[in-house]
Amino acid sequence: MRILVTGAAGRLGRATLAQLRASSHTVCAVDRHPATSDGVTVSALDLLDEMATRAAFDAFRPEVVIHLANHPNASVAPAAQLYRENTAMTWHVFAAAIDAGARRILYASSVQTISGGPGRENVYLSDLPVFPLPVDGTEPTQVGNAYGLSKVAGEQALALLVAQHPDVAGVALRFPMLVTDPAGYPPWLSDVAWTRPHPEFHAYLPIGAAADLLVTLSGSTLAGYHVFTPACPLPAHAPRLSALLDGPYRGMTVRRPPDSFTQPFDPERLAALTGWRPPAPEVPPPKA
Repeated sequence: MRILVTGAAGRLGRATLAQLRASSHTVCAVDRHPATSDGVTVSALDLLDEMATRAAFDAFRPEVVIHLANHPNASVAPAAQLYRENTAMTWHVFAAAIDAGARRILYASSVQTISGGPGRENVYLSDLPVFPLPVDGTEPTQVGNAYGLSKVAGEQALALLVAQHPDVAGVALRFPMLVTDPAGYPPWLSDVAWTRPHPEFHAYLPIGAAADLLVTLSGSTLAGYHVFTPACPLPAHAPRLSALLDGPYRGMTVRRPPDSFTQPFDPERLAALTGWRPPAPEVPPPKA
């Protein structure tokens, strides 16, 4: 397949290029800064330049577009600039992809579309997550910063364009914290005492697993528009979910009886539709 990757010089972009190259796809990699990643040339492209974006897409004629390029978090730019530029980049990519003939668009969204934070001065609005459990990608959005809001706008733009073009499929992935391999888990996770809540329920996913999901979805026959929230299961040393919901996470909204599910981020909907499941890396027990 002919696959175009934006933000290809970033952490997830580099991991995705490596897996796409191993799968023998024809890849066009673009980023704001030119680079070489795993033998793949990453060409410079300013996605804020609509005409340049359209020219690049028209020249390559991708079948699949993987859109990873955006300001990566709430603290890298003033709120107005971050929101304006993320939404502009994303619209330019989606519109150019469809007009160039792409029939599958994968979008790197964020768990911050549903986490409710961080808010002003990067302080979370609440220690408790605001999303209902179990999380499977069908949750309503609730944001606490311009970054999360820009990702909501991207999801809505993709949903709109897929509705207008029924032959185009779109998937938004609400990624949690992406952890750089080879660690496979956040180093701090082994020290979590699980006595205090976290506004994103300590959600994480290894970079390699996120790239594998993108490659899997690139070759999927999944039609229409879908949103997923891929995340690893609770580590082995964590208390049972029912104990957490009776303890530090008391007060969270649940959409099923707590004894009917064992993980806060439910992989079953994603697995049923794509065959992909998140890994369960071994996490060392807490330090004594």
